[in-house]
Amino acid sequence: MPDLNLRLNKDMLTVTPLFTAQMLEVELDDSECLEYLNILDDELVREAHRRFKLVGAHCTSTNTLRANRTILRLFGLEDALVDINRTGVQLAREAGFEHVLATVSLAEPEVLQEQVEALLSEDPDAIWLTTRGDRFCGSSGMTHGTCPLGSSTAPGRPDPSVVGTTAPGRPLVNEATGETEVEVLKTAIECIKSLTNLPLIAPAASVVTASAAQAADTAELPEAKQGADIIYTSGKGLKESLEELRSLTRLSTVPLMLCPDPGKPAGSTRQQRSMELNQLIDNMVDFALEARQLGAQFIGTAPGSLTVFTGAASAVLSGLEMTHGDGSRESFFENDSREPSP
Repeated sequence: MPDLNLRLNKDMLTVTPLFTAQMLEVELDDSECLEYLNILDDELVREAHRRFKLVGAHCTSTNTLRANRTILRLFGLEDALVDINRTGVQLAREAGFEHVLATVSLAEPEVLQEQVEALLSEDPDAIWLTTRGDRFCGSSGMTHGTCPLGSSTAPGRPDPSVVGTTAPGRPLVNEATGETEVEVLKTAIECIKSLTNLPLIAPAASVVTASAAQAADTAELPEAKQGADIIYTSGKGLKESLEELRSLTRLSTVPLMLCPDPGKPAGSTRQQRSMELNQLIDNMVDFALEARQLGAQFIGTAPGSLTVFTGAASAVLSGLEMTHGDGSRESFFENDSREPSP
């Protein structure tokens, strides 16, 4: 496998959505520990990886997003931490992607260190740090949104005596220390960089907590100052993502990763959905072309996106022909097992 460090600021690559979050959005619910599927149903995880390999993604994330001790304890699975994380990297590697990005969510340094060390034992190509897992009971003590509630204490389901809820829509704040999301993110970055020289992907928290225009007034993104090697943003529409990219390119001295939400066809008939899908693919192709011109190095999609959009971006970045109506979209579409039903 090529060294990802050597490809930074050079090659353009496509990335799968955050793996665990993708499975949550399109397949399963959060009453289960999706990371435990690495052990319980590894073939399901393999199949999910294969979908994105078939459409040409260069990099995949691992099914390890919430697999730290704090979260696993809610499901009665803390003793499986090492096996879940190591197997997550192994399954991603077996799928044959050029690069495996081991995913972790914000956590207290000692909790984060334990998970990262388990992941590093299987030699991933990068660590992908995200705030996404914090909506699942805030592994770092960060609180916002609603935590998953369960009715069973069986392995793989949360213990209702431990799980609680918090008010939705509140900013991420560590209630134990009073630290803001940006401060906690800096601490997490420092922790990971003390453990490995692998590339570290971190969210642009300065843009999460403020508009891109406001962030553009600062001298440099704080994540880059703390040692992040790649900055990513996710979940915004195509137009909003390009606007954010323009702001970030004025700030960041490190490569940028965009994971927008291309949308979904919503027509009432199969024909309508097919026409809408073609238009959405056209939009994703245009987005990838412009993002490449603006300097993005990694292009992915937000969790819940159809695999066909990753295929569209891969075709653009690989220099493949993908003109309107040439049939390429149909071949990608056939590889997506979540094709809209009649």
